[in-house]
Amino acid sequence: MTTFAPLDDVSRRVKVLDLIDATEPGEVIRYPELEFLLMVDRRTVQSVVNQAKPSAQKQLKKSLVAIRNVGYRVLLPGEHIELAKTHQKRGRRQTRKASSAVVNTDFARLSDVERVKYDLAQATLSALQRFERRADLRYASQERVNEFVQKQGQHNERTASEVTEIKDRLAKLEELLTPKT
Repeated sequence: MTTFAPLDDVSRRVKVLDLIDATEPGEVIRYPELEFLLMVDRRTVQSVVNQAKPSAQKQLKKSLVAIRNVGYRVLLPGEHIELAKTHQKRGRRQTRKASSAVVNTDFARLSDVERVKYDLAQATLSALQRFERRADLRYASQERVNEFVQKQGQHNERTASEVTEIKDRLAKLEELLTPKT
C-alpha cells in the first residue's frame, strides 16, 4: 500500500492564497495565470479557489468575485458590503424555499410528534423571515444616509475666498446685533 505523497511542498490552496495576497484590490487574477501556477485545468482551478476564498477573507481581508470566462477580481474594501448583500439574498431565497416546504405539507398525514416538529420549524422560519425584513429596512436606510452624506460632501466644498467672505459677513452681522453700551 502506498502512502500519500504531496505533489509539491506547498498545497494548491496556499499557492492561491499567496497569489491573492500579492494581488492588489481591484485587480483581476486570470484563469490562464491560475492554470499555469497550479498546473491543472479550469475546473480544478475553480475548486481550489473556492477552497481558498474563506481563508483569504479571514487571513488577508480580501474577497474574490468570479468574472465569467476571465478569472477572479479582488474586491476593493468598499465592495465587501455588496458581496455580503448578495450572499444574504441567496440565503433569503433558501429561507423562502424552506418555509414553503414546511407550510405546504399535508398535515393530516403527520403524526402528533411530526406536527409539533413542523410547527416549531414554521415558527423558526417565520422569525427568520421577519429578521431578514428588518435587515432589509436597515440596509435601505443605510443607503439613504450614505446618499445624503455624499450629497452634503458635494455641497460643503467651499473655496478659501468663499469661507473668508462668509466669515466677514458673519462678523458684520454680529456687530450689528451686538448691543452697544
